[in-house]
Amino acid sequence: MNTVVLIPAYNPGESMLSLIDNLKSKGFEILIVNDGSDASYSYLFESAAQKATVIGYDKNRGKGYALKHGIKHLSQNKKDITGFVTADADGQHSAEDIERVARTLENTGAIVLGLRDLSGKIPFRSRVGNDMSRLVYTFVTGKYLRDNQSGLRGFPIELAEWLLTIKGRRYEYEMNTLIKAAKNRFAMVEIPIQTIYESGNKSSHFHPVPDTARIQGQLLLNGLFSSLLYILCLVTVFIISQFGLKYSLLAKALAVTTFLLIRLLTAYTPAMDKFRCTREAVLNPIIVIIKYAVMALLFELLYYFTQSAFISIILPLLAILAITYISGRLIPAVGSDYRGKMRPQPCADDI
Repeated sequence: MNTVVLIPAYNPGESMLSLIDNLKSKGFEILIVNDGSDASYSYLFESAAQKATVIGYDKNRGKGYALKHGIKHLSQNKKDITGFVTADADGQHSAEDIERVARTLENTGAIVLGLRDLSGKIPFRSRVGNDMSRLVYTFVTGKYLRDNQSGLRGFPIELAEWLLTIKGRRYEYEMNTLIKAAKNRFAMVEIPIQTIYESGNKSSHFHPVPDTARIQGQLLLNGLFSSLLYILCLVTVFIISQFGLKYSLLAKALAVTTFLLIRLLTAYTPAMDKFRCTREAVLNPIIVIIKYAVMALLFELLYYFTQSAFISIILPLLAILAITYISGRLIPAVGSDYRGKMRPQPCADDI
């Protein structure tokens, strides 16, 4: 199998060595990134170095930094591989699931996400934010992922340089990756994996409050930005209406058009990357135009019947959120029909 397993590790347990043994028995090449672990853990990395490549640095910098450090190493030294799978060192991911993710990656060329069964009893620190993440992620991106917190993921090597441009040094990096992937309309496939929490997941270094705040921060900022733009547009239309202009309908149309142009600049940026072709680049602006048209129509109807600016602004915003969520559920970003056709390809102008 021409896929490398990338494992960031900070003060790991013995489970890391067991995982390495199981992965080696399946023929995997393994890259361990020592994320500034304490000196007392050196013996574990020395043992790991007998069967895996171990790199790292002295100071703990966070999971996101460790992942990018490993991705940079792979992009510079392993250009012959087809992709890599990121896995945790704390025993949450089995070698069998990692192998399934790797095979799905090689067969589809899509971003592969491990899907845990979160319906059962799981540790509190692992449950915090999962439900909220699904909801807010769908509102912001228009794509529904059943598990956007899993650390077991597969990426084509072609996306290595793109992954290095994504911001984040700690757990928020993984969420930022999924936000950008959705906006770039990269194919994402979820496959079921085991839900493993050894000894109550005590080896996890996830801190529920600060880390959840970091993870959700980017999502909430994106959602707040979009909501403010919607509200600002409607407030402008309302103010124009109150002036009683002779050509008020034309004035309203010009106001909406102006905000559309501003919003389109945020929806479409030429610097996306070489994998985003003309067809996909046009889709985001079209979706934005449809949302603004629906919102403006709802505003006019509601204001005509209620004469309440507050109701006429808030209800269309809630309607847009509902439409976004429902469409995300009906047209998910995941599925099983990606085989052979979803590997990212450069656009014609880039070949």
